Amino acid sequence: MAPVALFILAVLAHLVVLHSAGYPEEHCQVHFCSSSVGNISFPFKSTEDPRECGVFTVNCSDPERPKIQLKEGGYLHEFQGSLFSPSISINDRDLADRLEKDRCDDGVLDDLSLPSASPILEVPLFTHNLTLFKCNKNSYLQRNYGCRNVNHTYYTASFSSSLPNPLPPGCATIQVPMRPFHPNKFSSLTAEFNLSTPECFQCIESKGECRVEEGEFKCAKGPGTGNLVAKFAIGAVAGLIILIVIACCLRRKLSSYRLLFFWKKQNQNRQITS
Repeated sequence: MAPVALFILAVLAHLVVLHSAGYPEEHCQVHFCSSSVGNISFPFKSTEDPRECGVFTVNCSDPERPKIQLKEGGYLHEFQGSLFSPSISINDRDLADRLEKDRCDDGVLDDLSLPSASPILEVPLFTHNLTLFKCNKNSYLQRNYGCRNVNHTYYTASFSSSLPNPLPPGCATIQVPMRPFHPNKFSSLTAEFNLSTPECFQCIESKGECRVEEGEFKCAKGPGTGNLVAKFAIGAVAGLIILIVIACCLRRKLSSYRLLFFWKKQNQNRQITS
């Protein structure tokens, strides 16, 4: 019985490891930001949280001007409204001032660029985007000329034109927000745009948990469902081990009683014989 108990104990330890590895949110805390923003929880995380606690970092050091990081290690955009709403309004005053001073600065355009495709975050249709081709100053692209600085030349793509595939060497594309109903040029760039998390918002509205697993959006119905299953399995195995240990102890005691009874019987037989 002892080898069986050791085997089950090994299974229990394995389950504990899987439980801690599969549900990193166990050590992730919910942080209150402000009355307008609400709580910070997955897919958002605070600046103090580990990386696995969320996809987008929110800085609430100044509750009056909360900021969100749309790209890992990127610029922190000032935003308005609740995180868990159909639309998040980006209205960055600092970036707007920088954009007004120099619309062709690499740093400004990099900070203004929208995040790449995400399983959670979306750019609503009513937010108009402008595709820019950022090319080394020695590269040339047959597109509308935008502007030039000491390092790069920027070209714009019209709404009707297809993107060149592959891009010429030394060129890359970025998406930047622009004012709606404006000409397709640099003067229409803006630091005010909207983002949304529709699937995550609907998931939370239906009392589910918003998650990203293997790069895909998942809505876990019922808070902590996976944790409850894992805890139940661990508890069941632990209870089984306790029963096996008790059974082993009882068996040993029963064997001791049988041996004592046999010894007394043998002793009585010897006394009668003598």
